[in-house]
Amino acid sequence: MRTLGGRPLVGRFVRLGLVDRIRVVVFPAVWGATGEGPVFSELPDVELSLARTTVMDEGIVLLDYRVARVHA
Repeated sequence: MRTLGGRPLVGRFVRLGLVDRIRVVVFPAVWGATGEGPVFSELPDVELSLARTTVMDEGIVLLDYRVARVHA
């Protein structure tokens, strides 16, 4: 998620219907005890449609989704 203001701000934008794309970057690592909480906990339930996947260097995967529907 690339935004200034953090997850609460993104959640507000999604609820207002201002977000049409969500991009997720998957890194080949698992941060268990040292990781943070759920990334999307500030968002409402959102139905997504996968638009594109891109495999990048070092096994990093970019998932590009279109927002299909937001459940307020």
